[in-house]
Amino acid sequence: MKVFQLTRPFIILSGSVFILIMFYASYPMSHPQILQQQIDDTKKDDRLHEDNPKLKNILDTIKRYLQEQAPISKILQDNSSEADPDDVHDLSPDDIFDLSPADWRPPPSMIPVTTNTEECLPQMKDLRVQPVNEQDCDQPYVLMNHGGRLGNKLCQYASLYLLRHLYGVRVAITKYMQSNLRGVMKDISLPAHEAGCFPSNTTNLRYDAMYMKLYTAAKEARLGTTNKNLITTPLLNQSYYVFNNPGPRALLMDHRDLLRSILRFKDEVISKAIGNIDKAIKPYNATYYRRDFPIVTVHVRRSDYTGYIRGKFNLTQLDEVYFKRAFDFYKKRLNGPMFLVLSDDLAWCRMNLATQDVVVMDGATATVDMATISLGDHHITSYGTYSFTGALLGHGHITHPIGHNRRYKLVDCVRSPYFHYISRDKTYVIDNSHVKLV
Repeated sequence: MKVFQLTRPFIILSGSVFILIMFYASYPMSHPQILQQQIDDTKKDDRLHEDNPKLKNILDTIKRYLQEQAPISKILQDNSSEADPDDVHDLSPDDIFDLSPADWRPPPSMIPVTTNTEECLPQMKDLRVQPVNEQDCDQPYVLMNHGGRLGNKLCQYASLYLLRHLYGVRVAITKYMQSNLRGVMKDISLPAHEAGCFPSNTTNLRYDAMYMKLYTAAKEARLGTTNKNLITTPLLNQSYYVFNNPGPRALLMDHRDLLRSILRFKDEVISKAIGNIDKAIKPYNATYYRRDFPIVTVHVRRSDYTGYIRGKFNLTQLDEVYFKRAFDFYKKRLNGPMFLVLSDDLAWCRMNLATQDVVVMDGATATVDMATISLGDHHITSYGTYSFTGALLGHGHITHPIGHNRRYKLVDCVRSPYFHYISRDKTYVIDNSHVKLV
């Protein structure tokens, strides 16, 4: 009797579990319509979640926070939803530097962040802000994330530089970014994050939210000053950490000349790039400095990016339709242009693009290839930060693909007379008849 009393709860619990198992095992067969309805409702719910910007922002925030807590080797990879997996070019040793634990800044605490807006970032072009003294360690500052590889880092640096240029705030980059960029670029002048003058107590914020905060503060300060075109009041009251990988295409294009002046490849990088161009056009009895035709550089992004653009933008890979239309765009406006193609898929390019005036170049390092892109008189870009950045740092005009799928919005706000859409789809028509290359 004593044994029975001790085991009775266990017997009752086991029996209950058995009954539940039998019930759920027989439920699908006895209620197929109800079960299918539940599956359909779940799919609808998934689509609802997918289109819900507030929920997406919460999920993205949690994802970014988990990534920030990851080991540093993981953080140096794609650590935000905006970072693209830069070309396999970017795996070059030229772009990888060792990071010591002392150089790494611990991730900031997670706080609610502003939803990323799809509206274009505004500018008050007649406004001047008196810059805060960079040596005034009592003033707040903005620290930039260093995630991603070459294309991302250059865009991050440029985006941060514009905060200083436009709104006069103190800014800083991590020691890792400074070391990385100084290895390939001249005059990386933004200060590195030092504990003495840059306290670690910062607030997490996306770049677009940071920009709008400064823009709004400038508008308010403008109302309170007698000189409407000069603001002398500091616009920040606390320090911030930009944790995503910004690359605001419109803002960067609006300041292209300025950014080209501060982001210059080292002489040895340019020398290698020119050497590669000379090798590519040698059969035409020409060199980069001695030629009678304009050079249009072409970046064809494939391999790793195929899955990325499908998952993020529901885009398929670019095929020869876009590139051949871009070739025609320049052929109609230039006298005998030569197209130099750089890609992570040379075999595809040679099979689908190579002609008498289209030369597929041998691959080099990420840095040299990007410098080569920038040396073109004009540029044909594909998707990706790497492609855009190379063209941004060059002269002349830029073409970019557009099609029926409008989930891809990264260049929607670009209004530069040097930036042109080319249709990527056979059924999508874009009229560029009015475009003249000056």
